[in-house]
Amino acid sequence: MTPAARTNTVTSITFAGWRPRQAPAAVAPAVEPDTATIDTRLSSGGDGCRRSSGPLGAADAATEKSGRHRRLGMACAAGAGVALLAWTIASVGPRELVAQLRALAPVLVLVLALAAVRFWLQAAGWRMAMAAAHRPAWRDVFAAVVAGEAAGYFAWGPVSREPMKAWLVAHRVPQPTALAAAVVERFFYSLAAGALIVAGIALAAIRFHFVGRFLLGHGVAGVATLAGRRYWHRFAREPQHSRSTVAALVACAMAQEISNLLEAYVVLAWLGAAPSVAAVVVLEGVSRLMNGAGQFIPGKLGVTEAATTALAEGLRLGGAHGLSLALARRARSLVWGASGVGLVAYRAARGTTAAVVQPS
Repeated sequence: MTPAARTNTVTSITFAGWRPRQAPAAVAPAVEPDTATIDTRLSSGGDGCRRSSGPLGAADAATEKSGRHRRLGMACAAGAGVALLAWTIASVGPRELVAQLRALAPVLVLVLALAAVRFWLQAAGWRMAMAAAHRPAWRDVFAAVVAGEAAGYFAWGPVSREPMKAWLVAHRVPQPTALAAAVVERFFYSLAAGALIVAGIALAAIRFHFVGRFLLGHGVAGVATLAGRRYWHRFAREPQHSRSTVAALVACAMAQEISNLLEAYVVLAWLGAAPSVAAVVVLEGVSRLMNGAGQFIPGKLGVTEAATTALAEGLRLGGAHGLSLALARRARSLVWGASGVGLVAYRAARGTTAAVVQPS
């Protein structure tokens, strides 16, 4: 039957109003692909092999570019820190520094022990910031604090520290709950650190007869207080944060700062600097403010050493003594940081974070 006859037969059939479907359109004959065209498209990124040029491709390119910028920024910051550290050591004198570091060997054990006390206080504050039903075991919290401090020391400070802590206890408590409690604990510690900064600037103003920095310290404290009031009201509305909990958090934060003061006093006295309590408060408070400039430099490399050396020289404690104190603390951070990295590797090998607790 010819195609024309088949079409007439189909369209002539009717049954109870039923309209038959139209005959299928004629299919175009297959055409062999032009291999030259395919080769041209493949070589120029044509259809099917072309890189995505839409929004998704632009987003991927932007993400890759941002990652390159972050890596470059981190490398530049680390390089600047190394250069600053080298300059500080050269200005003090390598021989004198080596002699003081050898004299510090017996005190390093105490420095490491004081760091352990601070980790325990931080873990205690973190647990108290959680509801009683969500508090993990002491061992898990302490290990998470050590590992979190290592992440903050070797990477981007608070940006990597608190999320690492919350991730390491995610098998015991919901991760958002752990992260929120960690932020609360660090908030109270920041208040204690701010009080130390203001006290250091006030004592420096009295000792060196200037008022400008003292007023600046009061201004910073006033801004921090106003910024904290809004957060405080939201924090106080949560049922697990009673007055006793707040008092305990404040006590833990203050005890951590006192341990820092004790550490500085013991190291400087061991080296023969004969520091006074007021001088140590000024050294710790003002150096804490200066170290804020290196918050996102890995380990604050170079910034801590330069700030402590300059302040110790200005306080007549000896620049070499200040640099030795900073290097003793760096050795402490490296030892505990290595322990934190080991804890992360051990937890990852065990796979205990695989079963993550979901928030209810």
